[in-house]
Amino acid sequence: MNQNGTIGPIPIHYQNANPLLYTLAQDHTNIQPYWIMILQIAGLHLFSRLRHLFKYGVFSTTLEIGLLRWAVLYQLKTVNNVLQRVDDFVGNFVHNSESARERFIKEMERIKSHTHETNEKFYKKIDFDLIDYIIHGLPTLGHAIWYCYIQSSCMSAEQATPWNCYNAFGYRLFNYVFVSYWNFSFVFYVQLIAFIFKDAHNLNLPKKKQPKSIIKYVSFVITVGLYFITWAFAGALLLPYMFTHVIPMAFAYGFMVVIYFCLWGAVLFSTQILAELPKFTRIVFYIFLPRSLTGAFYSISAALYSTALFINTFPILLTVFYNYSQYLYYGENFIYTMSNEFNSRDTEIYFAIFRNSVNEKLHSLLDFV
Repeated sequence: MNQNGTIGPIPIHYQNANPLLYTLAQDHTNIQPYWIMILQIAGLHLFSRLRHLFKYGVFSTTLEIGLLRWAVLYQLKTVNNVLQRVDDFVGNFVHNSESARERFIKEMERIKSHTHETNEKFYKKIDFDLIDYIIHGLPTLGHAIWYCYIQSSCMSAEQATPWNCYNAFGYRLFNYVFVSYWNFSFVFYVQLIAFIFKDAHNLNLPKKKQPKSIIKYVSFVITVGLYFITWAFAGALLLPYMFTHVIPMAFAYGFMVVIYFCLWGAVLFSTQILAELPKFTRIVFYIFLPRSLTGAFYSISAALYSTALFINTFPILLTVFYNYSQYLYYGENFIYTMSNEFNSRDTEIYFAIFRNSVNEKLHSLLDFV
C-alpha cells in the first residue's frame, strides 16, 4: 500500500529532507505536478476572462482590469489636457482652424465620453464585491484555517519536532494557499488604491454612489472587513516563512531569479514591439483592450498586461524556493535539491492519492479558486 502513497505515508525516497513530508498523511502534503499547476492557472484565467468579456466587454482578469484602468485614467487626463489647450493645439497644426477646431473638439469629446464609460465599468469591477469575495477570498481564508486545524496534531506524528512541524506547516501553506493568497492580495491592493484615491486625478469623474440604505452600508463594511481579515490572517501565517525560508533560498538560487526577470523583460520588450505594429494591434489589442482606448495608449496597456503576467506567475517561483528549503535545510546538496523537488511532484503518485482521498480533492478545489 505504501509504494504509491494511496494509503498512509510513503517511504522517504530522499533521506536529506524534512521527514514529516513523508510520514504525515499524504493527502495533506501531496503536491501537484508542474503541468497540472499550469493547466489550473490557465483554466482559472480563461474562466475569469470569459466572465469579464460578457459582463464588461474586455477579455481580462480582475487584476488586469485594475491595472488597465490606469491607462484609461491616463487617457482621460490626456484628453482633458488637450481640450484645455485646444486652440493652441489646433492652431499649431491647422491654419484654417475654425472648422477643424469644431471637428477636433467633437472627436475629443467623443473619446472622453467613451473613456468615461469604460472607467465607470472598470471601477465597478474593482470595487469591493461580496460575491467576488465569496468566490475568491473565502476559499483562501477557509483553506488557511483548515491547515491550521490539521497542524494542531503535528507534534503527535512520528519524528515530529517543533522545527519539523514548522517546516511541514509552511510546506502545506506555500503549495496550496500561497499562490491563491498572493493573487488575492494584489487584487485587494488594486481595489484599495482605487477606493482611496478615486478623486485624486481631478478628472471630474462621477462620484461613487453612496449606499441608499443601512443594509447596503453594513454589507459594504462587512465585505471590506472580510477582505482585510483574509489578507491579514493568511498573511500572518505566511510572512514568517518569507524571512526564514523563501528569501534565503532566493539568494541561494539567485540565478533562477535573474533568469525569471530576464524572461519577463523579454516579454515586456516583445509586447512593446507588438504594440507598434498596426495590423497586429487591430487583431490582438482589439480583443484584450476596451474599445475606447486609443492606439496611442497601446504600449502602456501592453506593459500593464506584462506586469499582470509577472504578478500571476512569480509566486510559483517563490513556492519552489520554499520547497528547496525542505531539502537544503536538512542536509541535501545544492544540485540534488532541485532534482528532488522536481521528482516530488510525481504525476502517478498525485493521481493515486487524488483518486482515493476526499481531502486531496478538496485541497485541489480550494487551490483552484
